[in-house]
Amino acid sequence: MPLRSVMLTPEPVTYQQVADAAQAVWKILAAEHRGMAKFRLITVDDGAALQVYSAEDLLVTVMRPVTVLHLEEIERLLPQLPEHELEAPLHWTSAYTPYSAGGVAGLGVVSKLIDDAPPGVIVHDRLPKLPG
Repeated sequence: MPLRSVMLTPEPVTYQQVADAAQAVWKILAAEHRGMAKFRLITVDDGAALQVYSAEDLLVTVMRPVTVLHLEEIERLLPQLPEHELEAPLHWTSAYTPYSAGGVAGLGVVSKLIDDAPPGVIVHDRLPKLPG
C-alpha cells in the first residue's frame, strides 16, 4: 500500500513544477551518491498521472490536480487536515509514494513541490514508522 500525500494549493501543480522538484532532489542525492541515475518523468494515461523514476525504481506518482470549490468537501475528505488558513477554490493533487528507499526520495519531491508552491499545505495519510 503506497503512502498518499495530498497537496492543496491555490494554483494547480504543473508538469514543470514536478520536473523542477525532481531535478532539485536529484541534485542533492547525486552529490551524495556519485553515478546515480538521472530521474525520468513518464506521463501515464494521457497525462492523468506523472511518474518520477530513478533507474527502475518508482519514486512518486503525481495525479492530475482537481479543483475543489468548497472547503467543506476538503474537511469531509481530510478530517486530519491541520489548522490552516485555506480559501476556496483550491487545487487537490494526490501523490503516491511506495514504502521503499525510492519512496523516501519521492517524499522529497513532494515536499519540494509544496515548498515551491506557497501557501500550500500537504497532508500525508500515514507515515511509516522508522526503525529504531
